[in-house]
Amino acid sequence: MKTNISNKAFLFTGILISFAWFSKSYGQELQPDKEFVYKTLGDEELKLFVFEPTGHQPSSAAPAIVFFFGGGWNGGTPKQFYEQARFLTKHGVVGFCAEYRVKSRHKTTPFECVTDGKSAIRWVRSNSKKLGIAPDQI
Repeated sequence: MKTNISNKAFLFTGILISFAWFSKSYGQELQPDKEFVYKTLGDEELKLFVFEPTGHQPSSAAPAIVFFFGGGWNGGTPKQFYEQARFLTKHGVVGFCAEYRVKSRHKTTPFECVTDGKSAIRWVRSNSKKLGIAPDQI
């Protein structure tokens, strides 16, 4: 019985150390190609961080993806998906990583978070020509 608990504690500790190492280096090297403010609420500006394929032009009609970070609507950062957004640019996809209000920083509920997410998608779709993306392929 003691060995079983020790093995579980060892495994759990290894997972925590791996997570700490991974999250510390996560997204620090990558920088978005562009950023846009998609929504302003008082003094608060919510941004979209954009990753574009090499040679991407506004005249393009590329598919796009919008990433929303995880965190149970309590916290998080758009950097969570920088790596995935950059990866998809190599396959012709424009990647967006969206900020949205969360409880820990803005004292909001999940309803405001979802409202911000919908605003981000609407902004991307309505600016599709300027962004060089196909509005029906988001």
